[in-house]
Amino acid sequence: MRTLNEGDFKNKKTLVRVDFNVALGPKGEVADDFRIAKTLPTIKFLAESGAIVVLMSHLETEDGPASLRPVSRCLAEMLDRPVKFLRDCVGEKTREAISGASAGEIILLENLRFHEGEKRNDAEFAAELAKNGDCYVNEAFSCCHRAHASIAGVPRLLPSYGGMLLSEEIGSLRKIVKNPARPLVAIIGGVKMDTKAKVIAAIAAIADLCRPHALQPNTPYIRCHAHIKQRRNHGAHLTCLPISGAFTAQDDVVRTNVAACNMLYGAG
Repeated sequence: MRTLNEGDFKNKKTLVRVDFNVALGPKGEVADDFRIAKTLPTIKFLAESGAIVVLMSHLETEDGPASLRPVSRCLAEMLDRPVKFLRDCVGEKTREAISGASAGEIILLENLRFHEGEKRNDAEFAAELAKNGDCYVNEAFSCCHRAHASIAGVPRLLPSYGGMLLSEEIGSLRKIVKNPARPLVAIIGGVKMDTKAKVIAAIAAIADLCRPHALQPNTPYIRCHAHIKQRRNHGAHLTCLPISGAFTAQDDVVRTNVAACNMLYGAG
């Protein structure tokens, strides 16, 4: 993976996939800007390098995809500089606006998921996105497990680089995989725990203790049979916490529930 230091971004339309899937308040304002803040070093680096920075992301609420306009306002405040918001992420008008931007300008495209082709990793949609840029930067580590157009499709069409946060996260994972400090305790959380089955299985093969925790009740069963048995053979434990307390996963089933998330404890 090439890093930002290996690229020449001056006067180049640089598509940056970020994860601005943030919580919104009752008035539609950004309620938690943590994810936005973590991308600022990459955005500033590219802008100072003379790139035309074109940010793209998804944003989901309980009612489905939502506009990223509130995020553009929040980002502008955090950067203390203008951020141009475009009402679509593809199309002729979008390309014209990007082509008319100056070096160092920052643009945020509208929600990728307003187009069905994003989640389907549709080749035509990926090609339309790629028309917005000369190169691509992935700064959405938290989305890299998804085979979506902006994550998997666009990098096949443009010269691609890893952002600062992505590089940092990969570096941390590499250390854990190759030479972890012991005892290693992994706590894995999220809403869609069933999509994390492979990650849980992989971490369970390395960690001394792995505790998956769902952030919603009635989370589906997660099957990682071989890896749980492998860790048991090495004296480690893959456990989770249901409502009634802690229990050790039996054979190939891991069940998690939000009710006991406050009962976390470490490995002995």
